[in-house]
Amino acid sequence: MDIDFKLDFFYYQEKAVLDGRDLRMIELTPHIDKFKTFLTTQPLDKIIELLINTYKDKYAQTQFWIMMLLIRNSLSIDDKYPSYLDEETDTFLSAKKINRNDLKHFICKMILDFERGCYFSNYIEFAFIKEQNINKFKEVVERSLNGKQYQTLQSNGEITFKVENSPIAKVEISNKKIKTIFNPEKWIAYYGLG
Repeated sequence: MDIDFKLDFFYYQEKAVLDGRDLRMIELTPHIDKFKTFLTTQPLDKIIELLINTYKDKYAQTQFWIMMLLIRNSLSIDDKYPSYLDEETDTFLSAKKINRNDLKHFICKMILDFERGCYFSNYIEFAFIKEQNINKFKEVVERSLNGKQYQTLQSNGEITFKVENSPIAKVEISNKKIKTIFNPEKWIAYYGLG
């Protein structure tokens, strides 16, 4: 994938620094800024390609996907969560909170791992305002999963990629949405600093 920023910030555990900021996070800030620009300006197929590339080899932090999609003053906008999501743990961003005009919603569904005592992303879902070309997204997912073993299944207008030995367990695509489901065996705990 051709991008002008590094993805290191997705995998870096920020360190707590008394009266200051982690120097590595300061170094990564320009890359985070370029990621935000990419996320808000590139076409959907490029966003999906980046999502798959971000997670295919190592479980990444989801906070950057969430925070960089938000518009300014998003906290002042009240979103009605679907009944299958938990407002306390899951993230639901409707179109009115997203800094793009082609997404109907973004979901990050979380799962509590009782053994490790923390939450992990179960899946990330992008739903589209307009129907998309499913074959274009199929090609993007195939290109992004290059080097990974996977099985492709087609049923009822949906294509599912079952991925082996990856933080991505499955990628489900239709002309209305794409859902990336994560492999709990590959979860990595990242602890936020606030």
